[in-house]
Amino acid sequence: MMHVDLLQTQNFLRQQSNWPAKRLRRQALGAALFLLIGAGYALFHADATPVLREAPAPTAASRVSPRALQTHITHLREVRQHV
Repeated sequence: MMHVDLLQTQNFLRQQSNWPAKRLRRQALGAALFLLIGAGYALFHADATPVLREAPAPTAASRVSPRALQTHITHLREVRQHV
């Protein structure tokens, strides 16, 4: 693995772009801060557990007697006739 000296890299970049060293340091710190914030955001959301709500227990269907059903059907027919 090659070892690249930080000062040599900074001098090379400064020569290529003619930017002052202060601006390069500011950009490097800005990029580092951006990556740090992004990593913190990702870790926060990766660690968060979803809130699971329990579904209500299913209720048993009430049994309907045939007599009650017949009465209901008769009532509906009477209502339709009066309309």
